[in-house]
Amino acid sequence: MNLAVDKQLVEGQDSVNRLLPFLEAKKQIAIFKEIEEAILKYKQQSDDRQHLQKLIIAIHTQIGLDELLPELLPLANQIGISVEDLAEAYIYSPISFSTLKCESDELYKILTIAEEAIKQHKRLSRILMNLIELKWSSDPIFLRKIQDILELILTTWSQSLDDTLTNLCWVYFLKILSYDTPIKRIILLVFNTLPLKELLLNKRELYLSGISNNFLLKSTDVLESFLSHEDENVRIGSVFLLYLIFRSSMKSYKFSKKAEIQEAINLCFNADAGWSLINSDSNKHSLLGILYLTLSDYPIENINYRQMLLAALQQTQIIEKEEAWVKMLREIQMPVDKHEAWHNLLEEILKQPWNYSNLVLSAAMDRYQETSNNNDTL
Repeated sequence: MNLAVDKQLVEGQDSVNRLLPFLEAKKQIAIFKEIEEAILKYKQQSDDRQHLQKLIIAIHTQIGLDELLPELLPLANQIGISVEDLAEAYIYSPISFSTLKCESDELYKILTIAEEAIKQHKRLSRILMNLIELKWSSDPIFLRKIQDILELILTTWSQSLDDTLTNLCWVYFLKILSYDTPIKRIILLVFNTLPLKELLLNKRELYLSGISNNFLLKSTDVLESFLSHEDENVRIGSVFLLYLIFRSSMKSYKFSKKAEIQEAINLCFNADAGWSLINSDSNKHSLLGILYLTLSDYPIENINYRQMLLAALQQTQIIEKEEAWVKMLREIQMPVDKHEAWHNLLEEILKQPWNYSNLVLSAAMDRYQETSNNNDTL
C-alpha cells in the first residue's frame, strides 16, 4: 500500500492501477512467501561468508538485488516495478533475513554506500532506517565513521530537512548516545541543526523500534547530562528530546521497560526546576518549565505544590501558555499511589468551573474520569 501511494505521487494514477490487483491480502502473502523463498534459496547456494555478505549489503542498501535474486524479476516485471522496489515494499524484518547478522566490514560497506547516496533522499532514508535496526559494532573506528555520516547528512540537508529525515537522524543520534564513544564534536551541530519543535507540533513519534530498551535507557542517561550543558540549544533540545522519547515509548508496544524508561525520565526533572523556569521573564523558558512539570513525578500530595498548580491553571490568558498547561494536564503521569491526590485536585477544578478555561475543564474532566475508574478498581 505504501508503495502504491509513493508511485501515485511520483508517476500518477496509472501506476496505482497496475498495483491494485496485487494489494489483496492473500496476494500480498503469496508475494511475501515468494520473496522469502528466493532469499532462502540464495542462502542455501553457498556457506561462503562473502556470498552471504553480498545479499546482506544488497538488502540493506537496495542495490543489485536483481542480480542476486533473479527469480524475482518475473514477479517484479509483472507488477511493473524493480526488484529493489519489490524488496523495499515487502522486506523489513521477515524471518528469512532477520537472522542475517552484519559483521564490521559489512557495516562499513553500508556506511560507504550511505555516503554515496547522501543526496538521494529516499535511498538515504532507507539506508538510515536499516542502520538503526542493525546491531552496531563497538569498534571506536566504526563509531567514529557513524558520527561522520551523521555530520555529512546534517551539513548536506541542513536547509531542507523534512520530518522523515529529521526523525531518522534523531533516532540515529540516540543510538550513538547509547554507545561509549566521544560525541563532543557533533553535539552542537546536532542540536543546532536538527529541528524538534516540528515533530512536537505535528505529534510525530520517534522511530524507536530500532533501539532496544537497554540502549534507550543509556541514551536517556546521557541526555540527562545535557540538561546542564553550557549551550542553551543543547539544554532545551534535550528536554524536547526526552519528552519525545517519553511520549513515543509510552505509545509503543515494543518497549517492555516502559516503567523504567518513565522513571529514568522522571528523575531527570524536578518540580522546583520547572517552577523556576515557569516564573522567569522569558516566555520560552516558561513554556519549557511547563514541559519540565509534564515529565516530572509531580509532588501532587504536597499541598503547596497543589495550590501552585491550581493557581497556574487559572492564569492561562496567553493562548500558547494555555495550550501548554492543557497538554501538561492531559499527559502528566498520575501514578497509582498518587491517584487520590490527583483525583482531589481535578475534582477541585471541576467544582469551580468559573475559574478555568473550557480547555482546562475538558482536560480535567477526562483525567478525572480516568482516575475515578482506576480508583474503582483498587
